[in-house]
Amino acid sequence: MKPTENIDAEIQQLIEALYLKYGYDLGHYAKSFIKRRILHRLSISGIAGISEMQQKALADPGFFEALLLDISITVTEMFRDPSFYSALRREVIPYLKTYPFIKIWAAGCATGEEVYSLSILLKEEGLYRRSLIYATDFNDVVIKKAKDGIYPILHLQKYTSNYQKAGGIESFADYYTADSEYVIMNKSLKENIVFSNHNLITDGVFNEMNLILCRNVLIYFDRDLQNRVIKLFYDSLCHNGFLCLGSKESLRPSMHKHDFEEVASAEKIYRKKEKIQALQTENSYTAYTDHTGLQVSHMQPSDREATKYEAVVIGASAGGIKALSVILSSLPSDFPISVILVQHQHPSASGYLADLLSKTCLLHVKEAEDKENIKPGVVYIAPPNYHLMIEDDKTFSISLFERVSYAIPSIDVLFETAADVYKEKVIGIILTGANDDGSGGLRKIKDLGGFSVVQDPATAEFELMPKAAIAAAKADLVLTVERIGRFLANIGQEETADR
Repeated sequence: MKPTENIDAEIQQLIEALYLKYGYDLGHYAKSFIKRRILHRLSISGIAGISEMQQKALADPGFFEALLLDISITVTEMFRDPSFYSALRREVIPYLKTYPFIKIWAAGCATGEEVYSLSILLKEEGLYRRSLIYATDFNDVVIKKAKDGIYPILHLQKYTSNYQKAGGIESFADYYTADSEYVIMNKSLKENIVFSNHNLITDGVFNEMNLILCRNVLIYFDRDLQNRVIKLFYDSLCHNGFLCLGSKESLRPSMHKHDFEEVASAEKIYRKKEKIQALQTENSYTAYTDHTGLQVSHMQPSDREATKYEAVVIGASAGGIKALSVILSSLPSDFPISVILVQHQHPSASGYLADLLSKTCLLHVKEAEDKENIKPGVVYIAPPNYHLMIEDDKTFSISLFERVSYAIPSIDVLFETAADVYKEKVIGIILTGANDDGSGGLRKIKDLGGFSVVQDPATAEFELMPKAAIAAAKADLVLTVERIGRFLANIGQEETADR
């Protein structure tokens, strides 16, 4: 395998070549995400290396389209996150009813399921006839699917359940026709939708939008691009217009967070505030590279004095909650190293694990957030149903791409990105579990100079995961969870003494 630095350089050359050839700028996607998507396409294409992939992508537009589809992940469904649509009905619709004409932008609409969900909601609230929805995406393939409005019937039960949970007031069956294989959305839902190609990275604003929805798109961008896109949305909204983001997205890390007020914090619905200092931000589209100092200042480098270890990453599956509780309860309140963990858990369990571990851990325990700065002495948990990655600037990015090692979140994904970023300054720990997720990531941590620890399989509730990790990575230490806790506590004391 080539050194990480060589792979990163080849990926950068590929990105630049694709931009020059096709005009798609992938340079501001989250680096760990774009790297994994490119390597995924490489692994399934039978191509020898990234240089060969570049040659093929430049010569074969069809191959480039396949790569683009890999990058533009389309994880969506009708009335996805039903509580969001309930909040939209409750908090936003009453304001929209005061307008004689309503303009809505669904940015990053993917295959259209959430656009049709919005159409249904507007119909039921008596607003559809005076609404116009601009549904955009940068990928022509998914736009065509969205225009067609034809979806596999195997999803129908889930769609119906979501509709009911979202507060639907009619029968969901009124909005489609079906045959043995497909659900076809009614033409009446399409009458006031304009589907078109729009690239959030390179294209301009829409004017005077009352409502913008861009859900689960920003998580794939780096912080600079997120700031650009949020500024684009701000400039596209009318006075007091609404912006809706995905459940794991937030304006908190953005330099534009003060330009919006929260309307429904859990559902990530915001409302535009007018800037008193509007003249100072004029021409900000060309000034983003000049504001990188604002981004760096969030890193608070004084909080990161040189230490031997900067991060501990932990992976666990079946039986892991008990093991994690034992380890984390051993850490003192002044433990100086970031702790980042993946525990395989049910997709609906958001917040549960953090609350549970907080009862026995003296450190602050929380779910990791997209673009959040990683701080020492905090325990971060990968949110259920999202992959958690670490970027070069030591912030988190989260993603919705396919399962890795049969899991989402995947231990391998976290460990591999931690190895790339922290190298010899990371400790990787694998605990109990019933699959081999994490063994490849732990091996990469070892290969790049990090330290590896595995729970003694004889003491694990499920031995398969620790056994696989030992076989793959030749662990530096094999310990009981009690001794892992004491080992980390001792490491923390040494780090504190060295400061």
